[in-house]
Amino acid sequence: AVATIVDPSGVASATLTYTVDDGAETTIGPDDVVGDEYTFIIPQQEAGAHVNYIITAEDNVGNSGSTANQHYVSGTLIMYDDDDPEYIYSFTAGGGDRIATRFTPPQEATLVTGMLRLYMDTNHDLEYVDAEVWTNEGHNYPDQSLTGPIEVWPQSDLEHPEGWTYVDFRGMDLTFDANEDFHFGCGFRDSIPPALYDTPAVTDRSKISVQGGQWGSVAGDGADWDIRVILDLHGGGACDYVPGDCNCNSVPLELSDVVSMIGQYRGSVAPCYSCPCPPHGDSFNPQADVNGNCVALELSDVVTEIGAYRGQTQASGCVDCPPPGLRPGGNGGTTVVPLKSKIKTIEKSSGN
Repeated sequence: AVATIVDPSGVASATLTYTVDDGAETTIGPDDVVGDEYTFIIPQQEAGAHVNYIITAEDNVGNSGSTANQHYVSGTLIMYDDDDPEYIYSFTAGGGDRIATRFTPPQEATLVTGMLRLYMDTNHDLEYVDAEVWTNEGHNYPDQSLTGPIEVWPQSDLEHPEGWTYVDFRGMDLTFDANEDFHFGCGFRDSIPPALYDTPAVTDRSKISVQGGQWGSVAGDGADWDIRVILDLHGGGACDYVPGDCNCNSVPLELSDVVSMIGQYRGSVAPCYSCPCPPHGDSFNPQADVNGNCVALELSDVVTEIGAYRGQTQASGCVDCPPPGLRPGGNGGTTVVPLKSKIKTIEKSSGN
C-alpha cells in the first residue's frame, strides 16, 4: 500500500495496522519512504484470506489521523466485467431466476472465493441469494452442481449500495485443471436484490436461467454480470514485477529501462519473463505494460515509460498481475464506484 502523507509540521510517524480473517491486529512501519509517499508491504497471505487495514500517521505536534478501513482478499482475481456497472437487473417476483458467469483458470487452480455485486437502495431491498458452482457443458452453459446452493446474505448497504458480496469456498476442494471451465453464480428467491451488469455483452460468458428453466443468454444484447472469482494458483507463476523496471534489475525508471522498453516494443529485445496473469495467459509480459491497461507492448507503453523516467507520468501495471502483497485498489477489494447517472432498471419477466 502506498500512502501520500502531508502535514505542515512534518510527519513524525506512520504505521499500518492489519488483520487477517478478523484475527489479531498486527502493526507494521513503512518499508520505504520517498518524499511524501510511504510504502507498506503486508506479508503474503493464503489465498482466500480477508485482509483489513488502516494507515495512521502522527505529526510533530501530536496530531494524528487514520484512513478509512481498506479491504482485499488474497489470491488471483479473475474478472470479465469492466468494474464500472451501468445497469441493474430486476428478477422475477417469487424467485427461481439464476445467473452465472463462466471462468477459465489459466493453470491448475483451486477456487477459494466467489464475488457477487448486488445492488440495494431505498427502493430495492435485500434478500438471501443462493450461491452455487457448476461444471461447464459443451455449449458453455452451467451443467452439474459442484457445490451449493449456499445461503448468502448480500453485503450491500445504503452506504455501499453496490458493495461486493464474498462467498468463501476454502476447504471445499474445488480444484480445476488449466483451461477447465466452470461457472459461478447464484439463484434469487425474489425480485430483489438486483444484480449489476453491463450491456451489450463483451465476453459472452454470462448466462441466465429464468424461473429454473434452461440456461441461455440474457435477452437483447446480453449482459456481463459483475461476478468474479479468486483462485489459488498451483505451482509457479507468481508475478513479482516493479512497474517501470523494464530491464528487470529491480531498479525502476533508469535510462536503461527506457532503452529496454523501446527494444521490446520493436521486437529487438526479448522480455525478461512472462507470467500467467488472468485472463491474459502465461505469455503476458507485465514489464511491457507500463501504462497499466493490461495490453503489453503498445507505443503508449513506450511513451509512458519515457514520461515516467522524466518524472512527468507514473508507471503502472496490469491489475490482473499485481506483485505479492497488497493488490491495487478495486482489484477484488471493497472499493465502491458510484453508479453512473445513466443507470436504469431493466424489469424482466418470465416471458423474456
